Amino acid sequence: MYEFYNHYVNYYGGTTHMTLIFDIFVCYTLFNQINCRIIDDSFNTFKRISKGIMFCIVTLCELAIQIVLSQIGNQVFHCVSGGLSFTQWMICLGFSISTMVFNFFIKLIPLEKLIDKNLPKEEKNDKNEKVEKIEVEGNKNSDNIIEIK
Repeated sequence: MYEFYNHYVNYYGGTTHMTLIFDIFVCYTLFNQINCRIIDDSFNTFKRISKGIMFCIVTLCELAIQIVLSQIGNQVFHCVSGGLSFTQWMICLGFSISTMVFNFFIKLIPLEKLIDKNLPKEEKNDKNEKVEKIEVEGNKNSDNIIEIK
């Protein structure tokens, strides 16, 4: 394994792995932006993406700037000389697409079970009636608590 790393560093240069890691990080972020567009439990993260033309423009500009910085910004940003190869870019995109897969599996988890644990507890008053206490406007004064029977 160590021989492979030495060959990689000697062939591509010492900053190749750092450039690769940084590009993976940026691509993760770009794919996560697409995932975060849809906050409900629908699985189609590309639903109505064409309606947000500004979102598409900004995302494509971010990707283009990242490619330019990685490919020709070696003197200023200490990236690999000559940029990443096509195979290395495919590795970046392969790792980054995993955020889409992870998002899909997260949406399979039923949130109702998790939310039920955090809902306010019901209490019983002197007459054995269920009472739910709700705070109004976030104040914890006894004046601002409403009891629902």
